[in-house]
Amino acid sequence: MGHFEHLLSLAVESIFINNILLAYFLGMCSFLACSKNIKTATGLGFAVIFVLTITTPLNWIIQNLLLTKGALTWLSKINLSIIGINQDAL
Repeated sequence: MGHFEHLLSLAVESIFINNILLAYFLGMCSFLACSKNIKTATGLGFAVIFVLTITTPLNWIIQNLLLTKGALTWLSKINLSIIGINQDAL
């Protein structure tokens, strides 16, 4: 059963997670849908730039301040015991 699980995991990962062709296709879907009209395509381009400008720093903050190992050590500098939050797990 271990060999089958490994093959299944490899198949799912290669099809859905690390599939560069699928990633390029999904990135081009909105471009292909709107590229016939310059005004619409320009608006879509600015919308993509806006979303990436907002989400990239937000993803960095979430990754580095919350998700990585030892990322919550900055909470120990704040005295949360005043309001009853136990920080022993940090």
